[in-house]
Amino acid sequence: MLNRTIIATTAVALLLGLRASAAEISWSEQRDLDHGRIEAWIEDGWLHARRVDSTDDLVWHVVLGQVEKEAVPTIEGGSTAEVRHPNGRYFVRDIANQRLNCVRQKLAEGEFAGIDTDFLAGSQSGGWGIGNDLGIAVETLDDYQWVLLGPAHSVGEGEEMQLEIAPNAVLRMTPTIQEGRFAQFRTAGAGMIDYSYGKAELSDDGEFLQARYVGMEEAERALSRSKLEKGSIPPELDAERWVNPMPTEQLKNMSQAPVILIDFWATWCTPCVAEMPTVQALYDQYAEQGFMVVALHSSHQSQDMDDFVAEHGYTMPIVLDTGETYRRFGVEGIPQYVLIGRDGRLAETGLLGSVPSAEQIEALLAAN
Repeated sequence: MLNRTIIATTAVALLLGLRASAAEISWSEQRDLDHGRIEAWIEDGWLHARRVDSTDDLVWHVVLGQVEKEAVPTIEGGSTAEVRHPNGRYFVRDIANQRLNCVRQKLAEGEFAGIDTDFLAGSQSGGWGIGNDLGIAVETLDDYQWVLLGPAHSVGEGEEMQLEIAPNAVLRMTPTIQEGRFAQFRTAGAGMIDYSYGKAELSDDGEFLQARYVGMEEAERALSRSKLEKGSIPPELDAERWVNPMPTEQLKNMSQAPVILIDFWATWCTPCVAEMPTVQALYDQYAEQGFMVVALHSSHQSQDMDDFVAEHGYTMPIVLDTGETYRRFGVEGIPQYVLIGRDGRLAETGLLGSVPSAEQIEALLAAN
């Protein structure tokens, strides 16, 4: 439990609407983003910044430093969102809802009361550490792992030892939905903290903070990809509509189940478009032997798909995805390819980054 491992002395409430009435808010602004918004405010002379996601749940909260009276910070939205301290040195920058870069005022114990961590009540401790008066506490709550950073010292002895920390940075680092993974972190006497959990990672010395955090959607895609083992049953396709339908009569006349190539592509993806003639040629060459292609266009920016197919004369089955198939297969970048054998199972582990060779297809067609 959080209250057994962390003592966070704080007078600052986390949510803007729930701050103590005694707190003095001298400035505040916010910017809408593609996935949530970024907010900044000066409270009792300290510049705060935080990002929330599209459901208003906290992603990160940092305190950049003290601000002189009447000084005004800057805040910018977009794919790279930024809050900058009036002194021009301290800032926090969020890049593509994945990376955080921050330079903040380095604090000694007692300078700042700490960000309120009451929202983590009921969390499970993932451990804590301290190096040169800089502390890290790792907490898990509702399938997310959180990291708290700030001036700290230990209290008690032996099994009763706890961490007393006044966090000036709180980050939702990663979902914990994938089994067999654990947080790893280390502290050094020089006051450097390193943390990692899968793709999520963080480095902090109390002033310079860099983090790569992971959202639930990205974690779910990674989990889906990890299940694409050779010999496993692939996820089902979910089609919005077919541009070139499946050749139903040809499928009915097949003596065996087909070998299927799923091509994840889009008209706006240059490498995808470059490989389309190769995929069409494979379809033309092997269709009569029981080879089938499903060219599955991304659900994003599909307005040019029909014209593109007509212009290039592609005859292989082409379909617009609802977005669900991409999610089920854990597709991130495209093009990606999946080969399915006559037995209806994946012929290779994971997503393939290149078009399968004629030899691979012939081997699958020859299998009973």
